[in-house]
Amino acid sequence: MLISKNDVLDLDEKIKFFNHLYDSKKQFSRGLHLKIEDNYDREVEREIGGGQNTLLTVQYFLEHKKLSWRILFYPKRDESLKPIKDSYFFTVVTGGGFDVSNNFKLDEDFKEEEFQRFSDAKNDVINKIIKTYEKFPA
Repeated sequence: MLISKNDVLDLDEKIKFFNHLYDSKKQFSRGLHLKIEDNYDREVEREIGGGQNTLLTVQYFLEHKKLSWRILFYPKRDESLKPIKDSYFFTVVTGGGFDVSNNFKLDEDFKEEEFQRFSDAKNDVINKIIKTYEKFPA
């Protein structure tokens, strides 16, 4: 799977940048969290019937709700539906906003978008972080 360490570091740097903006304004209830899945996480998800294809999850905590974006991977398949070795596509799943005040999951925010390269999926998540920050600045 072709994922550049620099792509992951770029995403991590953007998250740290926005967290610094919130911290500098003493808004500690807001911020972002990056979780990179490992083989143990995927095994747990497989056992409980969840999605074992998650590479990473970004959660954006606002005062009134929590947003999440997950980047998943799936093997590309040939005409006979056999997986093509070392060939994947990526999906960004925008999770519904989780309303903090009444624990209600807002399903209208759910969306899936497909990308041929990890870097494109990563850039999509970064753009969503920026748009969210512009809507809810520190």
